[in-house]
Amino acid sequence: MGLYWGVGQLARYPDGQFYVDLRNAAAENGPGPPAVLLRLLLEMGVERERIPPTEAGREELYRRLTAGRRALVVIGHASSVAQVRNLIPATPEVFLLVIASGPPFALEAEHIAVPRLKDRDAVKMLRKVAGPEKVALAKSQLPALLGHPEPDADHGR
Repeated sequence: MGLYWGVGQLARYPDGQFYVDLRNAAAENGPGPPAVLLRLLLEMGVERERIPPTEAGREELYRRLTAGRRALVVIGHASSVAQVRNLIPATPEVFLLVIASGPPFALEAEHIAVPRLKDRDAVKMLRKVAGPEKVALAKSQLPALLGHPEPDADHGR
C-alpha cells in the first residue's frame, strides 16, 4: 500500500522516493538500526565504501543527504520503533511512511489505521501495479493472495 500511495506522490516529493523492505530479515525481530540505515543509504545511491561504519555516522549522512530535499522515505514491515527512530525527519520536507509489521509500536507520529481492501479493489490495484497479464496468469492464486482460506478438501463429502 505504501508503494502504491507513493507512486501518486511523485510531484510532492521530486527529490527522491526511497523504499526499504524489512520483511524476511535474518534477525528474529528484523534488522537493527545500523542495518536499516545501511539499506536506506544504499537505496539512496550511496556507494558502500562511502557509508560510515557506525550508526551515528550513518544517521548523520542520512540527515545530510535529506537536508533541504523534498523526499519520501517508505519503510515496509518495521517491527520495532528502534528500527525507524533514527529516520524520523529533521525537516518537514521529508515524509517518512512506516508500515508496521506485527503489533503496533509507539512512535512519535500519527497512526493511521488502514482497513482491509475489498476484493474488487485489491484485484484492481494488483492489475494496476503488476499488470493485467500477470494477474490473469495468477488467477488460481488470487484467493490466497487476498487472504481467503483454502477450501477444506473434505468439505462437502
